[in-house]
Amino acid sequence: MHQPDISPLRVFIEPVKITHKGQGYSVSFNCEIIITRTRNPAADACRHLVALGHRGRMEMWDKERSYPRAVFPDIERAARLTVAENERHGPRIVRFERMAEDLRGEFVASRRPA
Repeated sequence: MHQPDISPLRVFIEPVKITHKGQGYSVSFNCEIIITRTRNPAADACRHLVALGHRGRMEMWDKERSYPRAVFPDIERAARLTVAENERHGPRIVRFERMAEDLRGEFVASRRPA
C-alpha cells in the first residue's frame, strides 16, 4: 500500500519593510511569493495554505537559520489563531476574526486563494 507524503509544508519568510507598526515580511511557498507583506507571517501563511487546500504540518524558515523558526503541527488549527497586541498588553495569541483586508492594512497577498 502506498503511504501518502507526510512531509511538512515549508514556507520561507523574508523581511521587507519596517513601518511605525513593525517589521513586515514576505512569505514564499514552493519558490513562489504567496504573501507580499504581512506583520504576522506564520498565521497568515497558515490561513493562505488552508485556503489553497493544504493540510497538516508547516515549518516556517528564514535564510539565517539552519532550522525552522517555528513549527505548526496542524495548520488548520493554527489558521484559527493570530497574534494581537496593543497599548495595554504585549503580544498574545488570540482567536482570529476575519476583517476586511483594506481595514487591516497589513496583509497583502500576491495571489488570492480560489
